[in-house]
Amino acid sequence: MLTLLCVVVGEGKPFPIDIAADQSVGHLKDKIKGEIDYDGDADELDLYLAKTGGAWLDTDGAKAVALDEDGKVAGFDAMDPTFSLTNPKCIGVNFKRNDGDIHVLVVVPEGVGGKVNNQLQDFDEEWLTDIMTYSELPDLSHLVEKVSGPLRIRIPTASPAGLFAHLNVFQSPPVQSIVQVFEENAIKHCPEVMKRILFNDASVSTTKESFIGFWDNIILQTLLVIFQRTGCSWDRNSSNETSTLSSYGPDFIFRLLHVCVFRGEEERSGEDQEVPRKELIDKLVWTYGEAPYLSGYSVCGFEMRLHAILPPCEGNQQKDQGRRPCKKRRFPMCSTVPLGFFHLGTVCGHLDLFRSLVNILSALFPGSKNAPRLK
Repeated sequence: MLTLLCVVVGEGKPFPIDIAADQSVGHLKDKIKGEIDYDGDADELDLYLAKTGGAWLDTDGAKAVALDEDGKVAGFDAMDPTFSLTNPKCIGVNFKRNDGDIHVLVVVPEGVGGKVNNQLQDFDEEWLTDIMTYSELPDLSHLVEKVSGPLRIRIPTASPAGLFAHLNVFQSPPVQSIVQVFEENAIKHCPEVMKRILFNDASVSTTKESFIGFWDNIILQTLLVIFQRTGCSWDRNSSNETSTLSSYGPDFIFRLLHVCVFRGEEERSGEDQEVPRKELIDKLVWTYGEAPYLSGYSVCGFEMRLHAILPPCEGNQQKDQGRRPCKKRRFPMCSTVPLGFFHLGTVCGHLDLFRSLVNILSALFPGSKNAPRLK
């Protein structure tokens, strides 16, 4: 007889299941159904081995597990319902239970027996509403401080450190990065928001084209989850509503209320960072009235920088990042101020960029209301 400790993903409360070792994973599903608040068919439950790096998760690690955008548990092996529990790909024949170990992660289909899922979804709405409640556009000096600081409203989760328990010490983000984004809370969770933080990277090579899906997975999806209920739109290589001199617009644009408030220029891995940074402002004509700045990014492969884009100073005497004044041209050139650097090849880089984007976004929305509607 085996005693397996199970946790429903998103709930986090362990419960034991006693089952004969010669039973199948399908039999285990039947037993689990009888122990949880679930009205659907046992066959619809998805079970995963709560094991990473050859070790069982502890309770905190299991509580921290979240579903990805496809409703799966990334990084854990699914348990085939036709396999015996003693199959090496399941529990195995040499199973030994230790106190504190969790053995099975249970995924309940969305909308079925949805007590837990509905609670989690409710706080997604609350967090998204609260994080976007920002009364005024901060001045540039406060923007730099804001971007590098913690989230104004941190994301609740049962065990912040446990979110990265499956990573080794070299891959896991430092504690200071984790606590700037998450706060420990055993009741409130944000599964929709978490999908934008804990995701699988798209595969890349050295070309710019191979990185587009990778960049969108990090940047665009964060923008969309934050602004999903507003009048937002995005595009690539379009000059529509971007205030550019050329018909060939920025590599990436994001609009709020028909105003391009966030733009990006992208290059292949190994390119000089100055190339995409200069492209941010090269053909930009400032038609944003009294708005103090826009925001944008430049990226070469995994190396990304966030910038504040400033309007031209009177007489075109501004200096771009400390360089000599730009040459006289038909339209005065805008300038940039660095807001942060991020290495997107690391989990820490992903997490820090998510935090910085959210901090910028909460300032962008009131700014877009004050900016003129572009034609």
